[in-house]
Amino acid sequence: MSFNWFRTLIIVLSISTSLTYSLDVFADYKNDYQDAIKRIQQGQFQQGLNLLNRIPEIEQQELRSLTMGNGKPIPYLPKYYKGLAAFNLEQCALAERNFISSLAQQVIKEFETKYNKLKQMREVCRSRLIDGKYVNKLEKLTKTAINKAFQLAKNRNSLNKIKQEPLLKSSWSKSNFFETRLSRTNQQVGAAQREIDKIRLMPYSKENRDYIVRLNSRLSTQLKNSQQFIDGLSNYSSLLRKLKVALQKIDKSLDTLARIKTDEALSDDWQKTGKLTRSLLQLTNEKQDLSLQSKSIFLVTNQEELASAIVTSKVLARKATEINGQLDSLLDYAKNKIASASTVLEKEKKVIYRGVNAFFSGSYGKSIMLLSKAEVQQDKSRYFRNLFIAAAYFYDPKLKESEAIEKASHYIKKAKEIQLEENFDESFFSPRFVKLFREIE
Repeated sequence: MSFNWFRTLIIVLSISTSLTYSLDVFADYKNDYQDAIKRIQQGQFQQGLNLLNRIPEIEQQELRSLTMGNGKPIPYLPKYYKGLAAFNLEQCALAERNFISSLAQQVIKEFETKYNKLKQMREVCRSRLIDGKYVNKLEKLTKTAINKAFQLAKNRNSLNKIKQEPLLKSSWSKSNFFETRLSRTNQQVGAAQREIDKIRLMPYSKENRDYIVRLNSRLSTQLKNSQQFIDGLSNYSSLLRKLKVALQKIDKSLDTLARIKTDEALSDDWQKTGKLTRSLLQLTNEKQDLSLQSKSIFLVTNQEELASAIVTSKVLARKATEINGQLDSLLDYAKNKIASASTVLEKEKKVIYRGVNAFFSGSYGKSIMLLSKAEVQQDKSRYFRNLFIAAAYFYDPKLKESEAIEKASHYIKKAKEIQLEENFDESFFSPRFVKLFREIE
């Protein structure tokens, strides 16, 4: 008696433990089930099937729904979705087994659309059974259509990406041309997906074969047209970017030339007959013309304007590149001349500094001698040479005042003739010399 009681207790405990464990394990696969459905609905059939295969075969015939973490119940139809995934993977044998199991679940009949689709898929698989093997004579044509529908969807995504291009923002917002083309492609993608769903469920017949052939032809035309439009837009956008960068580079080069215009080394080049004056005026005018012409290409409202804008963009981008080439040449010329003049100026500074140092040490005669012998070419060097010779004569105690003023005045005039806007530090000179310098015309 005690033995039977003990045996009964063990059995009850074993069943209880098994059920508890099973339910706990099953609960761990709720997310897998949800994710599997999502994958299958997105056309990722193999991934969905893999997830469903991870779920243990526990009470799948009796369980009608799953209660998710948010407390919301969802229909539990693993066999239906396994069959659906297998069917789309051209695995009719696996699909048939799951269709039979799914039909054994009464819950499938509560969902009329799924129930009817299941029966339809089952009939299609049965129509493919030839001599014990499943043969889909429409498989090649169907896969071709699927690939074309997929490429069409990719083109739709490319258009959505191009829509975000800043340089196309004006055209996209001010005209319905682009939006209409995008909307048409969206419609074609939706229609293509519906057609794919339809032909997947077609049994073999000559009529169905011809239908899929026509579908492939239509998808090819749609794919070709959408690809041509995308290629045109991409080319157009690329040309606009290239032109914009080129125009910005022109502006930067013109600003640089304007900034170095006052450099003494380039003074001759800015005269009316100078190289920089003539070239800069010509290139500035060409850039202005380029900017005016480019305004029309940043707004297109139809296919003809798009084609015209692409051609014009190529021409303007090529012209902008030519202008930049000429500006680069000018900048190289100007920079090399400045660098050369700077080297000469540094050498001349050393010569001038020897005379200036003699002046500040009180050796006015030596200062005059050194500065007079200094062979300098730069305006700045000549200016300071004459300035300090004048000051040395003015301060030379060996000269009478009238003679000193006369000789100083001569060199002040020579300094002023250079017409260099150079403000010397007046604190280095006496007020009398500064007054004389200002009075000399």
